[in-house]
Amino acid sequence: MVAGYHANIIAHAVCAQGPRCSIRTQNMYSDAVPDYLRMLALNVPAALLVLGFVFAIDDITGFEITEAIELPPPYGPLLL
Repeated sequence: MVAGYHANIIAHAVCAQGPRCSIRTQNMYSDAVPDYLRMLALNVPAALLVLGFVFAIDDITGFEITEAIELPPPYGPLLL
């Protein structure tokens, strides 16, 4: 029974992490750590998609967005 329980925890590693409460002492424990590689893997495709979308809109409009951003300060950065 214990071996099956251990295999179940390994198969669901995400569920094994996080805050837990001790009923007896009423203390909260946490062993969760940020997974920076997973966060990077989730954010890079989304960032590339947004940049691609902005570039496509900029290309369709004849690069008018780029020209607006390249205005002399303070007007160009204010448009961002």
